[in-house]
Amino acid sequence: MNIQANREELAEFKMTNLERGLTIMELLTDYPDGLGTSEIARMLDLPKNFIFRATRVLHLRGYLDRNEDSKTFSVSRKLLSMSYHVLKHTSLIEVSMPLMKQLRNEIKETVTLSAIEGAQGIVLDYVPSPHSLRLVVETGAHYQLHSSAPGKAMLAFMPEEDRDYLIEQLSFEKFTSQTITSKKAFFQALESVRKAGYAVDLGEELEGIHCLSAPVFDEKGFPVAALVVTGPASRFPVRLFKERGELLRQAAVNISTKLGCAE
Repeated sequence: MNIQANREELAEFKMTNLERGLTIMELLTDYPDGLGTSEIARMLDLPKNFIFRATRVLHLRGYLDRNEDSKTFSVSRKLLSMSYHVLKHTSLIEVSMPLMKQLRNEIKETVTLSAIEGAQGIVLDYVPSPHSLRLVVETGAHYQLHSSAPGKAMLAFMPEEDRDYLIEQLSFEKFTSQTITSKKAFFQALESVRKAGYAVDLGEELEGIHCLSAPVFDEKGFPVAALVVTGPASRFPVRLFKERGELLRQAAVNISTKLGCAE
């Protein structure tokens, strides 16, 4: 990355409040003991009233820590936590990809790796089906937890407190005639997932699309992701679920083992 070129390009534009906020963050990284608003304003040659508002917002959002005794601000660990989250997903994908490709070659359908972000699922990466007719998947796309196989696969194996917290946030919106629309039915579905070791989606969000998903566990035994196989119902009928579900479950177990899960 050409930092100097970036700075020259930025210099062509009027400094925005966002850029000023980032400049404050960059300054404070050089002062781990913190700086007061007057010092920040002087060092950046910015209005003190703006620094007061900006540091307050950054503090409320968790990006800055405030020392109540010295009235100084310092960079919090939130950015470190965010970086760790990104690196963890990157490591997860690197470990999973060879096994995802192997599974795709065996089943001949699209294989996806997903995780939970907020109260939704998110696609981390995928290996497309070799067939010309296949579901188009986008990395970074979000989906609903209640109407998806990976959502059920991860929730079914979560600690009760984490699971119930997420379920309380679900809207149970109806997409097709197969969509689960009540907490009671959803809890029953999760119990079936625990017994089988993998989750099923019989066109609950998209008509004519079948999915199977198995949880991927980290070194602590927490379901950090889900491995998913998706295909059109015409090519992925229910009679193949047991056979493919076992292949999927074993691939997820292999990934979990590589992540340090002992179970």
